[in-house]
Amino acid sequence: MVTKRNDKRYTATLAIGRNPDGSLKRKYFYGKTKKEVDLKVAKAKLDIENGMFTPDDTMTFIDIAHRWVDVAHPDIMPHTRRSYHTMIDKHLKLLHHIELKKLKPLHLQSVLKEMYDNGLSDNMMRDAKIIASAVLNFAMDNDLLFRNVFARVSVPKRGKAERQPITEEQKDLILRTWRGHRMGVAVLVMLYCGLRRGEIVALTWNDVDFNTMTISVTKAATCGQNQPKIKRPKTAAGNRIVPFPAQLLPIFKEAKQNKSLYVCPAADGSMMTNTAWTTSWNSYMHYLNIQAGGREAL
Repeated sequence: MVTKRNDKRYTATLAIGRNPDGSLKRKYFYGKTKKEVDLKVAKAKLDIENGMFTPDDTMTFIDIAHRWVDVAHPDIMPHTRRSYHTMIDKHLKLLHHIELKKLKPLHLQSVLKEMYDNGLSDNMMRDAKIIASAVLNFAMDNDLLFRNVFARVSVPKRGKAERQPITEEQKDLILRTWRGHRMGVAVLVMLYCGLRRGEIVALTWNDVDFNTMTISVTKAATCGQNQPKIKRPKTAAGNRIVPFPAQLLPIFKEAKQNKSLYVCPAADGSMMTNTAWTTSWNSYMHYLNIQAGGREAL
């Protein structure tokens, strides 16, 4: 018999065998409509008749977590997919081998406490809760769980670390030394125009208008397996026209003589990969430190 729950979903039970003590073993089915539940019950009955039904009584968190990433999110960006898997494998490992039906709020609370004690950020702890809860929602949608025990778990708050703008001294150092490093132009674009890393990597000379002294920001690069891919803004507000100051005009004209399509290219003129950017940026940080009076590491 299909009944309506307080959360407005429908549910039904089906006897699928007997427990060792002789009592009936029941399987619960859930759906947004009565018809959806009826279809699930009918399919389960058919599977039982054909010997194909498995109750999934011992399925663990890790059994379903990676399926949630790969099945429920087939179209996400590669770097997002990697971040989900990393969160599951690294930060949610305390949940891995706990059976879904045995999960309790305290299990996720223990995960979050460990993250808090290890100094991880509020955003990281929030993402851990979101992903863990989403995995259980996915299990519910597939009739593997009765309810999401992680839904109401509170995330501890550390408080945001205040970001400090660069000082006038640091700005002066950048402006005096930019020409000595191949990342100099990229840094000036960040400084004067506020472009993000992915926007700078994807920036081409077609996006730079020398007459109006503006940059059209219409795309950004994201790296999957190190190789950059172009993505468009999710909303119209992501597209913007950014003016650049007159002092950048001769710098841009000089940089364009390198004949690359990109304003801030890799050494061979192509779009920077994740490795190329990271290596170049670390090199620039080292260069800047030396220019500020630091010493070479022995």
